[in-house]
Amino acid sequence: HNLREVLSTLPMPPNCPWQGVSAKWRCIIVPRLESDNDATLMKYFSSGVPCKLSQERSAPAHAACGPDAFDFITDPRWNSFPKPKIAFKAGWAGPGTEMEDNNYHALVTTFSQIIHTNERGADVPIEGTNETSRVEPDEVLNLQLFHRRDNTSHPSMPQLSQELLWPEFLMDGAACDDATRVSQRGAVTWWHLDDSGEFVMQTGLPIKNPLWEKASEKASLYQGLVDPTRCPTKLFIYGPPDSYDWLVHDDEADVCGKLVALNIFQCPDDNLPDAEDLPILRIAVLEAGGMPLVSPPNIPHAVITLNECVMVEQRRVCNLFLDEVSYLLQKVKYWRLTPIIYDYIGVTLSDENVLCGELLPSLVSQFHRLDLSNDDDKRMGERICASLYALASFPAHYLMPDSSRSSLKSTLSGAPFNKILTPSFKLKLDLHWAVRRFWKKAGCVLSVEGTNTELVEDGGHMVSVVYRDFQPIFGPSRSNLAQCQADYHQMDSHKTLPELSAFLKSLKSKDTDLLDELF
Repeated sequence: HNLREVLSTLPMPPNCPWQGVSAKWRCIIVPRLESDNDATLMKYFSSGVPCKLSQERSAPAHAACGPDAFDFITDPRWNSFPKPKIAFKAGWAGPGTEMEDNNYHALVTTFSQIIHTNERGADVPIEGTNETSRVEPDEVLNLQLFHRRDNTSHPSMPQLSQELLWPEFLMDGAACDDATRVSQRGAVTWWHLDDSGEFVMQTGLPIKNPLWEKASEKASLYQGLVDPTRCPTKLFIYGPPDSYDWLVHDDEADVCGKLVALNIFQCPDDNLPDAEDLPILRIAVLEAGGMPLVSPPNIPHAVITLNECVMVEQRRVCNLFLDEVSYLLQKVKYWRLTPIIYDYIGVTLSDENVLCGELLPSLVSQFHRLDLSNDDDKRMGERICASLYALASFPAHYLMPDSSRSSLKSTLSGAPFNKILTPSFKLKLDLHWAVRRFWKKAGCVLSVEGTNTELVEDGGHMVSVVYRDFQPIFGPSRSNLAQCQADYHQMDSHKTLPELSAFLKSLKSKDTDLLDELF
């Protein structure tokens, strides 16, 4: 589907106008599985595809909430916080900002300060004092309240995310975090990876008689996009696996000290390469009281709040996806700010008694019970082998005696593991973990995924990249590195955005004219 056309059917907030989205972007709507099973889900998750799961998996959380999420969170027993919490304002972690910028933080002391203030602004009383806190209409707030046992800092409220019912094969690992998120319409979480290579299950809680912004009737043209009987709450836009470098530009951020990322709502056609070289995005709409959404590890995504809502989420690290944990740990080595690394990874998986006494025997035993001639079993075997290969490959991530690691490597090189752990299978994982392989020259030339994975000088697709207003601007697609670098220097010589846009328009129109002549 054309992303711009799909977004035009949704109630996009004013700060994320669909009109600003380039017509070059293509998208796929995530699978909406009214009934699901482990084999089907493993097929999707192994390929990095988010899915909306059977509503049976979120029904217990919805029942525990009751008919209205806003009534639930403002229950006097837990509406007030023992200590103020930081809510993020719209724009936080977007292009040109800093993660620690206090201008995008608002201290709140109750859930009531978040809800129903977006349209008009409000002077909200601070409980226990004679003071009020002003929440302005343009301060769109987003509170992600992580649940902790310390009642001196956190409200003692039911953790509805613990009522979510996970697929059985994802239960092999550990639940690492639970949160309740309260968001106003227009709240945006910009492109990011989840913290520790984990899976995330999220569901929108029910809303009673909401005056919501609805999707248009044309949304029904896109099967599985929305349930017209429910309030659309959050729009998830996902890049495919390994598309992070298209969307977030860490190297440039290290240079300028600000976040540098693609704002698809302010990116005209001429600022992008050929449509066929852009990653195909996936989109999902979460609904109040609707199906839960599960996001696999390391899928870059942005989240836009379409209507004021309450969402609960649980995060799980899965032992069958430790290769994704290693990808994240490899990537954060280059980040200035390290994200949360859960204790299950930093402590449990660094305990040789757990690794050698429990995890390794369990994975090896599961593998030996598989029938590799069966497609579903083979897919499970690939997951087990990927995790075992990660355990063998990263002494810094998973601590075990050298003798145990040598024994593991010997086991993986022999039958029956070598039926799956072929040289090409291992090379694919090695390339996945080579997190900087897409940049031929940092901040200058980006290699297009899938066409140039061996980093040859020529023959693959490459695009030049320059930065204006903390956003990447791309040149035309090339198959010649020298030509691509020449594009970069020409683009960089145009210092103002209008000059650069005019140059790109002329440059790309020349390429189009040449193609018209040839064909």
